[in-house]
Amino acid sequence: MRRRFMLLALVAAASTMVFAGWAGAITGGTADTTHTYVGLEDNGVFACSGTLISRRVVVTAAHCFSDSTSAFGSDGQGHARVEVTFDQQGIFTTPAPTEHMGTYYFDPGFALAKGGVPGFDTHDVAIIVLDESLPGLGHASLPSIGLAATLPTGTKLDISGYGVQHFGKPDPCDPNCKKQPDAFFTRFGATSNLLSVGKGKQGEFVKISGNTSQGKGGQCFGDSGGPLFVSGTRTLIAEASFGTNGNCSGVGYDFRLDTLEAQNFIFSTLASLNLSL
Repeated sequence: MRRRFMLLALVAAASTMVFAGWAGAITGGTADTTHTYVGLEDNGVFACSGTLISRRVVVTAAHCFSDSTSAFGSDGQGHARVEVTFDQQGIFTTPAPTEHMGTYYFDPGFALAKGGVPGFDTHDVAIIVLDESLPGLGHASLPSIGLAATLPTGTKLDISGYGVQHFGKPDPCDPNCKKQPDAFFTRFGATSNLLSVGKGKQGEFVKISGNTSQGKGGQCFGDSGGPLFVSGTRTLIAEASFGTNGNCSGVGYDFRLDTLEAQNFIFSTLASLNLSL
């Protein structure tokens, strides 16, 4: 079950303040005002989260927009145009969010898994090159190659992403996690734990916990492409790819950004545009 959400359905639901479960953000989280460089991106159809890794480059997931037609058109070479906001309330910022346009490039090796089985989903990475430089937000850093494999089980990780933390009444979160105030949409963050680093066919992923009853945050719809940091740092080791069930209560699979394949895609794409980080 992938973590993006349909933008138009979310906007329609917001007008009545009743949100379906697929609109949920980070589970077990609180409003995240620390990661100002984590943004909400959309193509007018779907929305995902993403992270600045330089003043102009956002890293996100290939499954976010690779299979839909952008309402904002393309760059003339088949690459979708998308918009990104880094406002705390995302598209619900009043009177209006600050949007930044950019061009979306996804790894051409991306292949969508059937049934959400890890090992068949591959190359789930993309970047957005913004039209303008954003020096005031700060940015994350890509990891050194192989970093995830050096982290022991239980390593604390920080996650961030956009969505709705409370789902209206009746609350499907209850009694498995702390009840939340009235529904609102914002950037959320939480601390999670590393469960394992994949090997073999699952080598592109790290697996993280989503057990809110144990104080471990999880990822949910809208968090696709959102960051997985080594806790307390700006080191981005992975981005959210998919989860194991539609209730956002299972473990999460995040696509590793510490592999040669992932970084070769990022740097070769930028080089083709005469850009660098």
